[in-house]
Amino acid sequence: MTSDPRQRGLDPAHILSVTSQAIPGRGPAGLAVTTSEGVRICFRSRQAAGRATAALARLGYQARPIDGSHRRDVLVTGWNAEALEARLEAMRTVLCQLSASPSVTARIVIERFRTLPPGSPARRDSSLLTKAHAELRSWVADHSGIHAPHDRAIIPADVGNALRLRAARALENAIDDLTERHLRIAAHALPLYQSLRLRTTEDQAKDTAIRRASVMYHLPPTAQGSPAPGAGPVRPAAPEPQSPEPPFGDGLAGTATRQAASGIPGWPLPRWPLSQPAQPDTTPPAADPQRQAPAPRRPPRTPNARRQRR
Repeated sequence: MTSDPRQRGLDPAHILSVTSQAIPGRGPAGLAVTTSEGVRICFRSRQAAGRATAALARLGYQARPIDGSHRRDVLVTGWNAEALEARLEAMRTVLCQLSASPSVTARIVIERFRTLPPGSPARRDSSLLTKAHAELRSWVADHSGIHAPHDRAIIPADVGNALRLRAARALENAIDDLTERHLRIAAHALPLYQSLRLRTTEDQAKDTAIRRASVMYHLPPTAQGSPAPGAGPVRPAAPEPQSPEPPFGDGLAGTATRQAASGIPGWPLPRWPLSQPAQPDTTPPAADPQRQAPAPRRPPRTPNARRQRR
């Protein structure tokens, strides 16, 4: 094993950023020191060290407490191939859940707005959107790991781990894009709902606001429920252009990117029933046994037949 942490793919800035997000509070959570064994992080308490170790292990790092430091110091020595594979699988699931219901965050924000008392300050500011953003990021971190800036030049010498990290970082970007889309739809649907509710029912205003926000961001409105009565016709949304697959090539990275597009339904936050459009019945009608078959038609008369009759 090489003694240079950079050749093992260890980025001290990335490690510190992950630990700072894992531990509540402001400022850096610990102090990172590069040694011949890896990256050593010194924390203020054993609880902080335990949270940091769990967050780093979820990302695929090999992290363990150091004996003799009252378990307040953590040593990161490299990457774990099995943990990286497990994270890739979790990230693919999160990615597909986010893409399956892009307007569910808007529904949650609107429903929370409806439960607020009339004089609540949250009706006039953006605290609902801020809270939804924090909850969405927290859910992503709990299920697929914390997203933090990294140095692209620092990659492990092991080719397999390097490909796994490349796929994981591509999935991080895709998850961040979908999270931002959820928040943009919610930010557009909430004020639109507040305007529509003044001249229509609450449910109609909610459905119309979410449908219009989905159309604005080129999302199919089929998952938003049936059109609200009196809302008028809505032009169908254009199909969303597919982004080209990054040039990962073959191997683990390419496989992870292709599998990320597989459909996995579901959503972690509270879900409201989304009515699906009725599908046309293509089954042919059954034959009526009481109905008689039509009589066969007589062939047309020809001149020869007329002469024979005469």
